Amino acid sequence: MKLRHLLFILIVWCSCNRQTPPNHTLNAGVIMEDSCAYYPIKNNRIPVNLDHPQKVSLFDYFKHIELIPLETNDTILIGRLEKIIEHQNRYYIFDGHRTQLCVKVFDESGKFSHKIGKKGQGPGEYSYIEDVFINPFTGNIELLQPFGRIYTYDLSGKYVMTSHTITNDTLRAINRFIAISENIFVFFSFGNSPSITYYNMAAKRILFQAYENHSVTMPVTAFFNYHGQWYFHGRFDNMVYELGPTSLTESYRWDFGKYNYEANHGFTAEIRNDSKALAEAALILPYWMIMQGQNNRYVMAQISVKYENRVHPLQQDSERAYLIYDKSKDECKFIKQFTELVEFLRITSVMNLTNEYLLSFCEHGELAKFVNADMLDENNRKKYNDLINEKTEMNPILIKYYFK
Repeated sequence: MKLRHLLFILIVWCSCNRQTPPNHTLNAGVIMEDSCAYYPIKNNRIPVNLDHPQKVSLFDYFKHIELIPLETNDTILIGRLEKIIEHQNRYYIFDGHRTQLCVKVFDESGKFSHKIGKKGQGPGEYSYIEDVFINPFTGNIELLQPFGRIYTYDLSGKYVMTSHTITNDTLRAINRFIAISENIFVFFSFGNSPSITYYNMAAKRILFQAYENHSVTMPVTAFFNYHGQWYFHGRFDNMVYELGPTSLTESYRWDFGKYNYEANHGFTAEIRNDSKALAEAALILPYWMIMQGQNNRYVMAQISVKYENRVHPLQQDSERAYLIYDKSKDECKFIKQFTELVEFLRITSVMNLTNEYLLSFCEHGELAKFVNADMLDENNRKKYNDLINEKTEMNPILIKYYFK
């Protein structure tokens, strides 16, 4: 009887990809919702031992890899992939290169569809864009100008409207944004402290501000979504916060034991506003957060850790490590390197983590660093070989790592 019950839980967990809040709890900490099983974070705390990195295999977590090469030609080359939004079987790619600053849309096979947004001086055109977001309350895509305007388009790329200027003496710039209701937006500002702003778009006013910012010159991945709930995390902070309808509340904490430190860590306003001084001050820190996300079973994060050869904290390619917390076992692994000697995450504006797979990307010339060929089926192995042997410049390759 117990075996049948366990098999049932495993089956529904593997098949479920719902993003709505829980409604009741089953035994052994497993939460069930509409025949979907998932796990809570025990005691809202994730213990991490930075003294004992572990070598694990990608096969411990993933069963196979899918490659999705994005179509390439001279007119649709992606200069700098800043963000991937997967929506209704399409990929909305924010190209943040200063000559592009638009969203390029590809279908599920990687074939190019159309562009959204355009630099210029005409209606619906802009000089600069820093973030993009598909608004679930309108179905439109919105492009954020950091100086306080939001440009709205439908998903076909048709211009809809431009918001009024939001920034003022209290909110000087906006770098990340989401909508938590039809009228309430939450903004994150690198240059503000406090850096979280709840804003009523209809009333055109700030509702409240929160979160003292300790890294105003260092970009941070601010928001991620899990179970229909938005979360926020800072760079020099091991706490993760829930963005409630009217407040910012503590959700869970990464516990690094003796390496925990206070979020401000002595960073004065002068240091925070001087990128060189902040970089030097951060050298002594044992870790800081780069990005993270959560699904029904795992919490995954990428962090920067203090390697012996670290010379500058912004050189993250040489000092990144992974945290993978299995909620079903209350076990976190600190991973500097996988046994396959590959990576599986790039620094982007969001970690695309679903119950079925983790979506990442790599540049064409880096494919061998991110893919273990043993995890490819025949079709994807052929793609891999073709891509490895292709000598011309190509767009990035989307990679889906499917969970076991």
